[in-house]
Amino acid sequence: MLRVLVYQYDIVWENPDLNHIRIEEQLGKFFATDRADIVVLPEFFATGFTMNGACAQDMQGKSLTFLKYVSQKFKSAVVGSVPVVENGLIYNRSLFVTPEGVVYQYDKKHLYWFSQHGLYMIMEDSGRIYPYSDQANSVVDVLRFALNRDNITLMTGFEVSKVRKTDEGFQVEGNGEVFQCDKLIIACGGLAGTKLGGSMSGY
Repeated sequence: MLRVLVYQYDIVWENPDLNHIRIEEQLGKFFATDRADIVVLPEFFATGFTMNGACAQDMQGKSLTFLKYVSQKFKSAVVGSVPVVENGLIYNRSLFVTPEGVVYQYDKKHLYWFSQHGLYMIMEDSGRIYPYSDQANSVVDVLRFALNRDNITLMTGFEVSKVRKTDEGFQVEGNGEVFQCDKLIIACGGLAGTKLGGSMSGY
């Protein structure tokens, strides 16, 4: 039977060295009297769930080296995620390490996209992630600037009246115009924001 240890602890903010020490000590106490085939560490086990891109490591960084070390020491597979920088981009990367040193990885979609476009986020005491500027409009500004490319057409004040699936994608009608697109995302907004343009049209 497969035995899985899910390990949760009080992470020291943005301090990989101290967190590595704590993890090794606690795992040492567990494995002294018990065993597990897989150890599951918290997300961002070495830093806490930080938005600080300076905490990102490459794939030769200390946290991956640490995962290989504890996996081999306790003869158990270990899984945990770390912020990883690669080709100038930062990923929330989950790493699964076996005692033989084999590493499997998976990248999550993550808010680092915003920091790479100039919007820095902080986590408030309540757990809410919010712009460092404390202005929600900062998110809109970053998205608008990201859309400022030659191959993107931004249409505002366009009230969609009909959407039809076609062999090529989707046909969208509204305001007496028809256009075709490959992919379509429908975000209706909330009815509470009628003063901001919200309506019943999407419901």
